Amino acid sequence: MPFAAAATRLLPGMAHRVMLQRMLYRIEHPELRERVYGELRGHEPATVLQAADAVARFSSHDWIGDVDVPTAVIVTTRDDLVPPARQYKLAASIPSARIFEVEGDHNACVSSPDFAATLVRACRAVATPEGKLAADRA
Repeated sequence: MPFAAAATRLLPGMAHRVMLQRMLYRIEHPELRERVYGELRGHEPATVLQAADAVARFSSHDWIGDVDVPTAVIVTTRDDLVPPARQYKLAASIPSARIFEVEGDHNACVSSPDFAATLVRACRAVATPEGKLAADRA
């Protein structure tokens, strides 16, 4: 990726168009494609490539099983960016993690009417033993 980032600095206009085309053609959902386009079109291609490289290299596999605090994982069940199967796999890797589902895509935190209530339940579930009981009843 460092080579690609350097190349985008030499030919920014062309690199920007090519990068957007390659990234967007894989996104089937029209609204998600438009949102990604809106997010990326105003940024320097080299910076976007460096950020994408960092995200692609990140892995919690080595340490996620060592999490030893109460944990809640909110799974967005219609997520096109991070498939629900990956979200459930993450949750299963954390001992005693509680799973809370939200019907929505990757943007659910701002588009799903149920997200805020689910987030509150998830927070209560890990905050105190009383909260855990209240969340179980909700």
